[in-house]
Amino acid sequence: MKLVFVGTSLASVIFSSCTSTPANFQTSLPGISEQGAKLQQIGFDETSHETSHALSPKSEFEAVLAGLQPQTGNAGLLISFDTDTGQNSQGYDQFYDFTQPAQAVNTNKTLYLTRVDDTIHLAAELEYIASPQTERFIYAGQVRYLEAPRTEDCFAMPCIVGFDYSRIWTADSKLAIQAAKDEAIAQIKDSVDADFAARGADAQNVTDYEKVSFITDGFYVTEGFWSQTTGGAAWFQAYEKSSVVALSNREVPTHLRELYSPEQIASGFQPVRDMFGDRRWLGEVIDYVNNSLYTLARIRGNTHVLGLIEVDGNAHRRFHASANMGIAPESIIAYDNPPLDFDQFQNLYPAMIDLFVSPNENTVFVLTDEAIVGIDAFSKQEIFRENHNLSFNKVVMVEWATGEFVTRWQQELTQ
Repeated sequence: MKLVFVGTSLASVIFSSCTSTPANFQTSLPGISEQGAKLQQIGFDETSHETSHALSPKSEFEAVLAGLQPQTGNAGLLISFDTDTGQNSQGYDQFYDFTQPAQAVNTNKTLYLTRVDDTIHLAAELEYIASPQTERFIYAGQVRYLEAPRTEDCFAMPCIVGFDYSRIWTADSKLAIQAAKDEAIAQIKDSVDADFAARGADAQNVTDYEKVSFITDGFYVTEGFWSQTTGGAAWFQAYEKSSVVALSNREVPTHLRELYSPEQIASGFQPVRDMFGDRRWLGEVIDYVNNSLYTLARIRGNTHVLGLIEVDGNAHRRFHASANMGIAPESIIAYDNPPLDFDQFQNLYPAMIDLFVSPNENTVFVLTDEAIVGIDAFSKQEIFRENHNLSFNKVVMVEWATGEFVTRWQQELTQ
């Protein structure tokens, strides 16, 4: 069981100018976001990646685009996905009916779509995250270390997992990516060796999973869990993890109390408090104000802050309950979509997952479970539509380039 919610910044500003729950939190499997409760099939086919002719009549978009004030200019949408469809993306719920974890899978994909004049083009596809920071791009992804058990028995039972560890790597350039991956694997191996030297066979049957929950200018947020199987089916201990990791020397908020007042935090977590009370299973006080963490998530066309507080289902398993604190402040997300009627867009695109509006408001991209659609706000017509076949859980990054940076980003991403 887990309580979880599902998180844009203006990179052109950086570089240039299962049950019914209370309204502001919900239950789902660990690691599965609101966007990805069912895996979406997304990914570009191998046919043409661009078009500049109208695909839908103007009348369909008159009402939904009425609030935009489009200006001329080029724009580029850079978007990254969590594409981990392996067992660990389910969170520790998998251990209630456990089988051997699958092999490592690719956990991220980045797409760069550019609008130059009246043509939209898929300019780049990457098998990892490419995040524009204040002074440079940062590349990021996940490595996974799998090792068979080193002894036959663990906790007086046959070993099942051995060692299954995942960690985030980051690199300052594409040329440094492989070295960053190798270093992350080496650090995992050193940690495993040290734990085994200290605890022997009892250090095995461990899954320690980590991936990027959201990334923006200056920092990224991780999500994951630690679990150790100590007996038969459904006999394990586990807890969920989350942390804010800085990508520069600038200070970034690491706790929810750095973004909101105690009164706001208490109000946001009230539905969680109504369900779990003020104490954990063994009597420990739950300090909603001082111990709450946060992540970012895309919800209904905007990036929201989700407060996270550790609660527990029993004495052996802890997880994060979340509270939607609303649209993220500009201090951490420099640009987000202007107000649009998400429901009206969903009437036009029933399978819509998210939508993205360029800073100059001349282009709207709609992400559905089958395609990415580009809409021109001047003519109020579709000018781009491509089907794709990539499985993903959620969007973990949204960035925009404008002006000269549209081309500069394309050069960086394709060189």
